[in-house]
Amino acid sequence: MKSKLFYEIMCRKGVAEIIIYGVIGGCGEYGASKFIRDFRAIEEPEVLIRINSPGGGMFDAISIYNLLKESDKRIVTQVDGMAASAASVIFAAGDQRIMPANTSLLIHNPWVLAAGDENKMRKTAEWLHKWTEQLIDIYHETSGMEREKIAEMMKEETVMTAKEAKKHGFCDKIEAALEVAASSRVLEQFMMLYHPDMIKEKQEEETNMDQIAALTAEIKGLQTEIEGYKTELEKERKLRADAEAKQKQIEVEARVDKDIAERRILQKARNIAIKILSQSEADYKEFVDNYEMPAMDRVEIPEGKDGGELTFAKLLDDPELLERTRRDNPQLYQKLYQKYTEGGV
Repeated sequence: MKSKLFYEIMCRKGVAEIIIYGVIGGCGEYGASKFIRDFRAIEEPEVLIRINSPGGGMFDAISIYNLLKESDKRIVTQVDGMAASAASVIFAAGDQRIMPANTSLLIHNPWVLAAGDENKMRKTAEWLHKWTEQLIDIYHETSGMEREKIAEMMKEETVMTAKEAKKHGFCDKIEAALEVAASSRVLEQFMMLYHPDMIKEKQEEETNMDQIAALTAEIKGLQTEIEGYKTELEKERKLRADAEAKQKQIEVEARVDKDIAERRILQKARNIAIKILSQSEADYKEFVDNYEMPAMDRVEIPEGKDGGELTFAKLLDDPELLERTRRDNPQLYQKLYQKYTEGGV
């Protein structure tokens, strides 16, 4: 059976229109060489290329891209349904790139079917890497997006709505949704081309653009859901960080209060001690080790006592004060005790 061209050309006054609705490329007279000859025969100064294609041959697409880029004609590319894979390369060549609101763009890494020994497979992988870099060059040049981000999107086989494509620099202008739905067989053809293992049999029934819009809405819904998860995760991280900071502050204050109770530092040094310990364990150790405690000739009576002279009777009324006096000022303790046993207070 005779092969069909993947494009049609219609010329009217001042503008030539090229329709690419199918798999790009072909053998011999039905591939890019035929397209190039027909394009060069166009006399009109402006060319509108309308695309609804699942992709096709990468090298055919690149040769057409180069042809359009070096042409002195004004090139306008427009997606009528989907520009997937190699079709996105041709779309990128436009001086103006238009996407109606209900159309899509798809980019992914190139792939091949190959057979051979391990050396052949290794060589094929090297080629694929170089071809991927060539596509990244094209998308980077025409979108301005960072190469690393483009590589990530290609690896993930990214579908972009018109709005997303414009945001990322792949599209210049968004127009109102087309009233006539583009052929939904593009998605089927794409899957047959690049994921034959996922298609058990070719679906004969055509779908319409409502299904594409539903798929796009589902993708947006998933993206929104992911963003929600990210927000919740960030809140959880902040709460955890706040809790850890609060726990650390409690531990720091407890450590300082313990050193105050053990009379390694005075109560009046508490705030500065907390600040030092919060910043550095080593600095705090040096601070405590070098802190000069005043000589203790008398034990202060805790707040709430009568404020009079300290006596052993008062110590007996306050076991904690008694123990501190005995430990920290044994001379005073012995003097008060002696006075108490001799009949004093």
